[in-house]
Amino acid sequence: NGCKFFVTLDIQYRFDPNHANREYQVEMVGVALNQTIEYELHKIVSHAACYSLHNETNLYDSNELYYGRIQDRIEQRIRQHLHQSLTPLGILTNRPDSVFIEAFTPQTDLSYTTKSDVHLKSYQN
Repeated sequence: NGCKFFVTLDIQYRFDPNHANREYQVEMVGVALNQTIEYELHKIVSHAACYSLHNETNLYDSNELYYGRIQDRIEQRIRQHLHQSLTPLGILTNRPDSVFIEAFTPQTDLSYTTKSDVHLKSYQN
């Protein structure tokens, strides 16, 4: 209903190109060998996270987002989307704490889109 939000997401992932599906393995090994690996992974994970966040927040009105205490549900749905879309690439986000909404605040400016900031953290097994 017109109210926009600023969202900060923390996402933890592990990258292992050996876990990529066969059709993506050559591409993801290329990413692993690239000098800008962190940039490439950030671009892939951020795009998937922002896509999922946008789709999930559009399911609710501003009152539900602000007062509804639905952040856990949104985190879970984003985690599911990331798992489904990134696991074939060898980017693993299957830990229960892999997605955390750090901030979810209404915007005070007159912009027309929900803005997000994605913080990524790589973890080791």
